[in-house]
Amino acid sequence: MPAIAFDPIGMAEFVTFECNLDDKTILRDVKRLAPGSIINARESDHGWDTEQAVTVPVNFEPEGSPLARDTAVEKYTELFKRGIADRVRTMHDRDWGIVVDLSGGYDTRGVFAGICDTNTDMLVIHDRIVTADESATAEKVAELYNKNLVRFTAEHPVENLDELRRVTFAVDGLVNAWLAVSYFHDELEHDKTISGVYGHFMGLGGEFIRQIFQPKSFYRDVTAMLADDAITRFGSIDQACLLMKIERGAFEQNLASTVAKLPETDPWDQLRHLYFDRYRTFDNCGENRHRLFHWTVTPYMAGSVFAFATKHIPATDIDHFFFFDFLKRLDPLSATVPRHGDGVRMDSSTDLTRYRFQRRIKEAIRNNRYTYKIANRILARKLQRRADPSENKWLMDAITTLALNSECIGRYFHVPALQRILSRSYDKMHLYQWLTLLLYMDEIEKRHGDKIK
Repeated sequence: MPAIAFDPIGMAEFVTFECNLDDKTILRDVKRLAPGSIINARESDHGWDTEQAVTVPVNFEPEGSPLARDTAVEKYTELFKRGIADRVRTMHDRDWGIVVDLSGGYDTRGVFAGICDTNTDMLVIHDRIVTADESATAEKVAELYNKNLVRFTAEHPVENLDELRRVTFAVDGLVNAWLAVSYFHDELEHDKTISGVYGHFMGLGGEFIRQIFQPKSFYRDVTAMLADDAITRFGSIDQACLLMKIERGAFEQNLASTVAKLPETDPWDQLRHLYFDRYRTFDNCGENRHRLFHWTVTPYMAGSVFAFATKHIPATDIDHFFFFDFLKRLDPLSATVPRHGDGVRMDSSTDLTRYRFQRRIKEAIRNNRYTYKIANRILARKLQRRADPSENKWLMDAITTLALNSECIGRYFHVPALQRILSRSYDKMHLYQWLTLLLYMDEIEKRHGDKIK
């Protein structure tokens, strides 16, 4: 690139929504490719002419008549099992090994149960992840299927600024540095023990039949929801606009333009598309990270499986209970071990009744504009009480040092406001999101400072 310029609106999206909307990045005139893109480049008298084609356009508008819920579950399960079997055959044809993730959640359990159904040899692994110890649940599931579980415990140097910088730059600043470094070091630990070429079967993408963004009442449309922080992950749009020196109206115009580009017209389908755009960022980062060592296999994202989920499962049917029904149809045995965290057994009518009641209360609060805001204020107070002052101080010191010593950061941000506002944040993931952005900018400045304009 002859010149590098950062995009304030792209950066504001990153620190509020946890990702960029549409095809934007934090760099001006640098766009993300849609999944399944092909670029044709031809040399011409004035340089290179390029054309971009998307082989599999993402569109969540339903096709045909809506399927009954039971029919949708049955068809999805059939496609999922077929997709797993196809990928297992591919591994065998290439003489590759099969490694399967097994955590305490549901997404990996579905992949694990599907592969067990093929009666193939596999190595089942469990990571002591940075967010929680889910090993007890994973162990119970593995024992149920008479599989040996290989457990890994990696160091997670999330307070090592040099390592945060290195990994953040390696994954193009797409993902919160705390997560990127943690999962990257999990993979480094795998590489010490697992040899040879293999496919790593993972649960990425299970969210798309389990939970999605849903419309909130008392908003005229999706743009109004976005502009009112209805799906904001960190801070607020007002804060981001102040810190990036952006007019609020310009940011709202950007949101309106993003929604207008969506191929869907129904709010349910539009929000489903936005949910996909947000989470595919994490999936893509995961694939890139794991491919340093092996090939990532994501059965929930298989072509026919994902296409069916987008076109034939009504958005209003997608919830935890759709996923429960899918798992029970895939293999009833998988439903007998409670999930880590909430202890819900999918084969227990009492547990399901209690859980359904709890989910309805949560959804009633979450999907109402006013109760959602009240709940967020209560959550903020809880975060304040639980915050680790020493950890937050370390993060603020790192952010402040970067902001005060980088010419590039000083050019794009209102630094005094940045220090003032973030010093009142008690959400460490919010602070890590800012640290991710500033580390990435600072590293680009160090490497290509002469090109920044």
